[in-house]
Amino acid sequence: MNDFTVQFKNQYFQLNQQQPVIVCRKDRIMVEEHLGGSIKLKLRGKELYYTVLPKRPEKAYKLKIAALTTGRPTYKPPANHPWRRQILLDTLTLQTTR
Repeated sequence: MNDFTVQFKNQYFQLNQQQPVIVCRKDRIMVEEHLGGSIKLKLRGKELYYTVLPKRPEKAYKLKIAALTTGRPTYKPPANHPWRRQILLDTLTLQTTR
């Protein structure tokens, strides 16, 4: 997710949607800090439009829906299934020996 935020010296800048150049994820943006304290953001020689954010933006977390994430119940074969034949024979021999 690209929310177009840039951090510089513990300040956060939100880039506007309309820009003179196309801004892609992981583009290197040049931050110019002038002696007067003004800050300019540049990409490929063009100045970017931005707004200063008062605090760090909150991270968006993906929530999993419990009903969709629960797995299917495991398959338990019936007692007369070939996979369980040995278990069935063991229980029958235990019952007959007692």
